[in-house]
Order: sequence, then structure tokens, then C-alpha cells
Amino acid sequence: MIAFVSNTHYLKVKNFEKNVLLLKSTNSPNLVFFSKKNKQARFSPIKMQKNEEESSGNKSTILDFFQEVKDEIKMIEWPALDRVLKQFVIVVISLVFSALFIFSIDGLFAAGNKILFEGNF
Repeated sequence: MIAFVSNTHYLKVKNFEKNVLLLKSTNSPNLVFFSKKNKQARFSPIKMQKNEEESSGNKSTILDFFQEVKDEIKMIEWPALDRVLKQFVIVVISLVFSALFIFSIDGLFAAGNKILFEGNF
């Protein structure tokens, strides 16, 4: 398979591969790859928490599950409120235009139906 890739995309991929190799060369389990808004790759140390119970093979409880969910939600990069509002307005405007388009097409088909099958001109 042949893929056509722009030069800037190729450089970004090469930069990413270089950073991954850097991560592998450190051999540290405490480093995790993150991506910022400006798409610059960086490595950030985080604390890996393992309970002795989990490492020994004991089952985790439902409280552990919810704690992990809470930790994962904290790591999400949520969009800013102004961006959410802009996207909401775009969706509502698109919805209105789509509804008007479908309504007008339906009216044209209804008029065509009357002309063809009922004989009303």
C-alpha cells in the first residue's frame, strides 16, 4: 500500500518516533506519554500506585473501581466553555437548516404526488 504524506506530517511522525525511543531507552515504568494542546510531545512522570493486595492477586473492590474512574476523569482534558458554546450553536444552526431542507423536499414531493396521482394542477 502506498501512502502519500505531507512533509510536515512526516516530520511530526519522526519526532513522535524519536520521543517514543527516548521513553523506551529510560526503562522507567513511571513515565507516561502525554500530548498538549499545541501538539508538542512531552514526557511527564506520574506516580504508579499499586497496592500490595492488587499485586498479590486479590480481587479489587467496587470502591477501587470508582477511585480509578475518578482518577481517569481527572486526566481528561475538557474543552473550554466558549468552545462548547460555539459548537452547540453550530449544531443547532445545522439542525434548523437540515429540518428546513427536509421540510421543503417533503413539500415538493407532496405537490408532485397531488399533480401526478390526483390530477390537481
